[in-house]
Amino acid sequence: MKKSEVRQRTLIINFRVLPEERDVFEDRCQASGLSKSDYFRKKCLDEAPLRKRKALPVDVELLTRYLGQVGRIGNNLNQVAKGMNQGFLPSANELNETVQDIKELRAVIRKALGYDH
Repeated sequence: MKKSEVRQRTLIINFRVLPEERDVFEDRCQASGLSKSDYFRKKCLDEAPLRKRKALPVDVELLTRYLGQVGRIGNNLNQVAKGMNQGFLPSANELNETVQDIKELRAVIRKALGYDH
């Protein structure tokens, strides 16, 4: 690079890092044989930018509707627990229905969150 190009760099960028991050940065600069400025420019300006993960498509209406189902399932489980505390055992059918409701609800929530395309 020509000295005239170096003289045109008049802006300074400052940012904070943890001591461990600074150590890693300095180690990488030294290993590359580049100055800190050159290393920073090379890594930040010459490489493709990092991309955030895309947000999952969320079906808010569907999630809201099934939030009510979560409450009903919780109520059913509380009734089963109350009955058991009073000495009554729930029927296998009641327990199977509750487990099936939970499985169905889980599948619907996964779909609403966009996991099952």
